[in-house]
Amino acid sequence: MVILNDILKYLGLTLLLINVILFFKSHNLFQKIMAYRIIFIYLLVSLIFSLINEHMNMKKTNNLYLSHFYFAFQFILLSFFYIVNFNRRQQKFIKIIFVIVLAILGSQYILYPKELFGFNLLEVFITSFPLVVYSIIHLYNSLSQKGQYLYINASILIYLSASTLIFFLGNYLAEFDREVVVNIWFIHKVLYLVFLILIFLEWKSNFSQYKIKV
Repeated sequence: MVILNDILKYLGLTLLLINVILFFKSHNLFQKIMAYRIIFIYLLVSLIFSLINEHMNMKKTNNLYLSHFYFAFQFILLSFFYIVNFNRRQQKFIKIIFVIVLAILGSQYILYPKELFGFNLLEVFITSFPLVVYSIIHLYNSLSQKGQYLYINASILIYLSASTLIFFLGNYLAEFDREVVVNIWFIHKVLYLVFLILIFLEWKSNFSQYKIKV
């Protein structure tokens, strides 16, 4: 199981790197499509976080505090991704949630700074659940008009829905059955691969025709 977990981990890093390269390959879209630029930045920063995390794991350094920055970064960027794809009423809804979430997180870490060095389930929930809701809204919008970024939206819906549940289950079950927890995190790695594959399919279906300009 350890070997298989390592294979999935490095396969995930490889797919993430490939996606970054492919989205950069069509960089002439950066100025034309804001959503495309946001996804590229999201992938690039995710790769940087993953490499830093892997380096700290090799050094056996406590890197739990990095998760707080990652969840905040993911929430902020993907919220903007949906803002540029929604109508004005839906944009207003996202902006209200955006302010509320950042206010809650900011207040919590100001009042309880020690939380920065532990795992925060509240943070996982309030930064992931709104994104799941946005993805459902985007899917609903696609029923009445030509849908855009359907692969990316599906990847967010599937991965964040499942990973949020996995974080809660893993934290709860850790006290009872270590083997179950290992299996749960194995599933999480598989879902992350699905997430990256769907993003690749988005590029392949809609952006691969835009070649890099030399």
